[in-house]
Amino acid sequence: MIINNYYTLSIICFLMFSTIFSCAYYNTYYNADKLFKSAQARPLGNNDRPTNQAVEEYNKVIRKCGYIIQEYPKSKWAEQALFLLAQSLYYRGNNQVQSMEKFEDIILYYPKSSLVNPSYIYIATIKYDLNQKDESFDMLRNFILNNNTKEYHPKALLKLANLYLQEENYQQALIYLTMIIEKYPKSVESTDAYITLGKTYFDIKNYHLSNDVFNESMTRKQSNKNKNEALYYIAYNYFHLAEYQKARQILNTLLKRELWPDKIAEQRILYSRVLAEIGYTAEAIKNLEQIIIDNPRTLYSAEAAFYMGDIQFHKLLDYEAAIESYNKVQREAQRSDFALKSITKSAVASQILQYYRQRSSMSTEQLITEQYKLAEYYLYELSLPDSALFIYKRIPEQRDILVGRKDVINNEIDHYYLYRFEVEIPVIDTILVTSDSLKVENDEIALQHQDIDDLFSEIVSLEIDINNYNNVIIPQSYFMCLVVYRQFFNDETQVQYYYQKLLNEYPEDRYTEAAIEFMNGKKVTYLTRSEKEEYLKFENAMSYFLKNEEIELDSLMTIISILKPLTESNIIELANKSIYTLGFINFYDIGDTLNAKVFFDTLLVKAPTSDFATNIRKFYNGDHFISFDRLPYIIEAELRKAEEEREAVERQLHESGVMTEFENELYFLQEEDFSDLLEIIDEVLRETHYEENLSEEEIILINDDE
Repeated sequence: MIINNYYTLSIICFLMFSTIFSCAYYNTYYNADKLFKSAQARPLGNNDRPTNQAVEEYNKVIRKCGYIIQEYPKSKWAEQALFLLAQSLYYRGNNQVQSMEKFEDIILYYPKSSLVNPSYIYIATIKYDLNQKDESFDMLRNFILNNNTKEYHPKALLKLANLYLQEENYQQALIYLTMIIEKYPKSVESTDAYITLGKTYFDIKNYHLSNDVFNESMTRKQSNKNKNEALYYIAYNYFHLAEYQKARQILNTLLKRELWPDKIAEQRILYSRVLAEIGYTAEAIKNLEQIIIDNPRTLYSAEAAFYMGDIQFHKLLDYEAAIESYNKVQREAQRSDFALKSITKSAVASQILQYYRQRSSMSTEQLITEQYKLAEYYLYELSLPDSALFIYKRIPEQRDILVGRKDVINNEIDHYYLYRFEVEIPVIDTILVTSDSLKVENDEIALQHQDIDDLFSEIVSLEIDINNYNNVIIPQSYFMCLVVYRQFFNDETQVQYYYQKLLNEYPEDRYTEAAIEFMNGKKVTYLTRSEKEEYLKFENAMSYFLKNEEIELDSLMTIISILKPLTESNIIELANKSIYTLGFINFYDIGDTLNAKVFFDTLLVKAPTSDFATNIRKFYNGDHFISFDRLPYIIEAELRKAEEEREAVERQLHESGVMTEFENELYFLQEEDFSDLLEIIDEVLRETHYEENLSEEEIILINDDE
């Protein structure tokens, strides 16, 4: 009896401990699965990558799953843990190769597992991501031809369709999506296939057929997310089909019920566009402005800014406001799909303002800057130097339009004076004319005077712009053509053509000097010769301080004589720096606080928000001075030298692969290295499944040895 009780107790203890250990690794797996689902539920960031929070959750999943595989390699949860680990490595976004190796381990070590088939689909996806596209497509096509994998054919077909969509091969994508709907109508993937099929027809601008697919999908049982997406695209199709009231009605329903929280901003943008089309432009712009406020620095705010610009451009013809809205697109999100469109449209708006002389507070330089921005985008973002050259060459031609407009206005003025002074004006019988008719006649004369005044004002404005073209804009465009032909085409004939034009037509221009520097391999400063000479004079004056700790009065007088003319320089920064230095010399070196006060007061009035003014206020409050022992220019030079040395060290660290502390923390968060953990897992898997990978002959030999 005692023995039996002891035996029973032993069994109970064994079962209890087994249950405890089983619960331990089950809880670990359960928590890992929960974290994985949480990471999956998080929307991607602006760069279409997982957010820092999602990455950290994936990291925790990897560590927990690694623990299960190491500590309980023969448990029933080990294969699920390995699959979850492989998924986390994949969705984390930086470990495709390691992820593929883990999916391959599932196929190798758990060949009878239900996770083998989805692992094949993941491997094919990763091969596509790694640019092994032929292998990827072959794997998936062979997979759907294998009758043993029939249960997963809808998943493989959907994956094939999505990969073909990435290739923009819409015909093949449509074939596979239709195949899912027709052959596997009861599969989970069929509902996703409907949504993807409808979106594909939308992408190829077949809006009627897209709506047919989405309306059919609404008759099927599906998730709320899919229903809401279908409704959104139905509204979008109606928008493109110019059935704006239908689109507005659907969007009203979606927005009021807030059925799709993650996409509310997207719905509001479309709703604003619909409002603009039916005439409610003010309300549309107000909505878009609010979207930008509610979603700062996101793809949504960039898109809202773009469509706000479109309404101002196309509906309101307010080109200046449109330029501001288009410029806001890149400030909100540089990677926005609307970035290039906004730059292009901004450049077009600037040309319209110039060509048709719309009233604008924007200067010619600002308008031309919009066109230069487009050229630079073509050059450095899209690598399209031909397109950039086209813009640079067209800019000088715009001067001729202004000259032509000036001639037209001069003719109008001539006609006005010819009519006003040479044509006989009939005498009006004042007895027969009523006071009202006299008022009308006087208003017409006043209006004519106002018109002629406007024409004279426009002539003045045109002359300023034409002069600006002659002295700034055209030489700049010639210089840019020279640079593009040298750097992107290596066309020395064209380089010399523009170089000679600058030398002959603009010998004193800053862009001619820039061309000389560029052609001689020197740093381009964009300074005229006289400006270079002024900077050289200032540097020479400062060299007295850098060479001598004690400066004689004669040397100080020499420095002052050099700096005084520079206070009138057209280079504002140089003029301010000279005034500042003269004030400090009088205050500290000469001890003449009255003279110093004149210079400091001048600078505080002339440039109150400058760095110079900020420094002055540290030792001068308008009445009293606080003593300093060193000239700020010397301190500035030393700080600049220290900064250059720091940047050089940092550059060496980067080149050698060493990161700064901040970068290292950021790297650890997003790029945590699991190499050691994965190596341990590989070893555990090999040892645990060692005999499973041996042939029958090898097993017999091992048994004989034992």
